[in-house]
Amino acid sequence: MELAEFVVRGALLGVTYGLIACPIALVYVTSGTVDLAIGAYVVLAAAVSFAAPGSVGMLLAICVAMVAASVVGVLSSLLTRRYQGDKLIVILASFGFAMMVESFVLTFFGKDPFVRQSGAAPVEFLGMPIARQSVISATIGLVLAASVYVLLHRTMLGREMRASADNARGAAIAGIPVRRVQLATFILAGALAGIAGVMTLHGAGLIFSSAVPLTITSLGGAIMFGLNRPLHAFAGGVVIGIVESLSAGFAPSQLSTLLPFAFIFAVLAFKAMHGTEMAGGRA
Repeated sequence: MELAEFVVRGALLGVTYGLIACPIALVYVTSGTVDLAIGAYVVLAAAVSFAAPGSVGMLLAICVAMVAASVVGVLSSLLTRRYQGDKLIVILASFGFAMMVESFVLTFFGKDPFVRQSGAAPVEFLGMPIARQSVISATIGLVLAASVYVLLHRTMLGREMRASADNARGAAIAGIPVRRVQLATFILAGALAGIAGVMTLHGAGLIFSSAVPLTITSLGGAIMFGLNRPLHAFAGGVVIGIVESLSAGFAPSQLSTLLPFAFIFAVLAFKAMHGTEMAGGRA
């Protein structure tokens, strides 16, 4: 039962990681680059929601995250055009923007943790007490993951996003506004990250410097099952959450932080040794 409890709690935590990993893959699928500021959007949204309580504050937090992501989207487009498609420049620029957001949060919101615990009684699952907010957050995450799938495969925007990734030049010739589609993807990624920030605020909480660890952890989850697959990226985030929970519960304290990253490295090394493509077809 103790093992099962850590697995369940890890899966609930992993939904938040998955919700951050999913937009990482979405941006990669559409633009071929990685937005390393995704964790900064999460922290920024949490800080804004913490400073402005209530549903209005939540909505404001998500909007602020979308605005921040749109800045990176515009910057990505300009740098891609300026440096003739050099994706490394775009990735480094997004990391620099993440550092700016981190400094902004530290300056205007302080260094104290952002957390808002609910006083609601826990719910029972298989005889285990689970925080009600964790269940709510997991439900929201799963609904959003399903919505991303519907967006990609059942809407015109989703078809344009996949076409822009498969052949940007061909999509442009076919009349698809590739740059606008890519900007829309960045904004969508910001919205998902903003929701993840609000969820984390009402769960474990975070601090101004959580941006980089969140990005690294979620990026590892996204890479695990294929960076070209947003839903697989979500699943990878869930797995990372389970590994992190098991490490915290059963491993020595000095190894609990290291083991999730060691797990990611082991999975990638296993794939490389067996010739498995780490970024397969889009899904």
